[in-house]
This record gives sequence, C-alpha cells and structure tokens, in this order.
Amino acid sequence: MGVLTELRTQQTGIGELRLLMPVLVPLSQKARVLWVAPPYKPYAPALAAHGMDLDHLLVVRPKTHGEALWTVSQGLLSPSIAIVVGWFTGMRENEFRALARQASEGGRLSFCFLPDDRVSRPSRLRLVLQSTASGIRIIPTRKAARPLAPFVVAP
Repeated sequence: MGVLTELRTQQTGIGELRLLMPVLVPLSQKARVLWVAPPYKPYAPALAAHGMDLDHLLVVRPKTHGEALWTVSQGLLSPSIAIVVGWFTGMRENEFRALARQASEGGRLSFCFLPDDRVSRPSRLRLVLQSTASGIRIIPTRKAARPLAPFVVAP
C-alpha cells in the first residue's frame, strides 16, 4: 500500500534530502525515482557518492503548480516509478487528498516537501523538519495516533 508522507520545513537546504537517502538509494537501483520541482539542481556527484543510480533518476521541473500536481499524480500511478518526491510552495487540502489517494491506489511510496505553514492537511504521517546546531530536529505526527517524541538526526 502506498502512502504520501508530508515533510514540512521553513527553509530548504538544511540537509532534508539526506533523510530520504536510505530509502531513495536502494529503490534507485531497481526502478525509477521521480523528483518533481526540486528547489535546487540535483548535484549528481553527491547523489552518486551516496549510491544513487543516476540512470534511474527522473527530474521534472514543471512551470506551474498545476503541472507539478499533474506530474506527481502521473508518477504515483505509473508502474515504472518506484518512489515520487515532490516539492511544493503550498497545497490545498483537496490537492493533498487527491495525491494521497493516488499514492495509495498506485502503491507508491511518496514524499511531499511543503512549507511549514501550519495548514492542517490529512496526511497519515507528517514530519516537521527544523535546522539545529546539532543536526535536523524531526517532529513527527501521525493521523489519529499518539504523538511521537521529537528527535535529532546528526549531519
């Protein structure tokens, strides 16, 4: 069963992608990994150094929010895509619900980076990421479940 995980951050470039590498790398060695609208150009030597198979990395830079939603949607439903990672500057609840439904239908694991705007979305798992001197502080919340304790991932 696929799931869309919401990753909230107030700023990009704090090492948040490093958190996904343990998931992205093994999947990239078997199937395609789709990135939609990353805020920075992926640095191939660093990704390769982590073990990512660059031949399976697809990066799409849509021009509009609607195109980004459509691209993520298609990736979630495509049998040739193993995982979808999308970056958005904002998202309405109905858009998030539609993508979460498609992730479930397509059986795709997916992550959605969003600004930490305190807007409530119906995600099963939300991780708020904060930069600290000792690494990235992660504040997890789950839908209809007990709160989880925050923790720090060192660089």
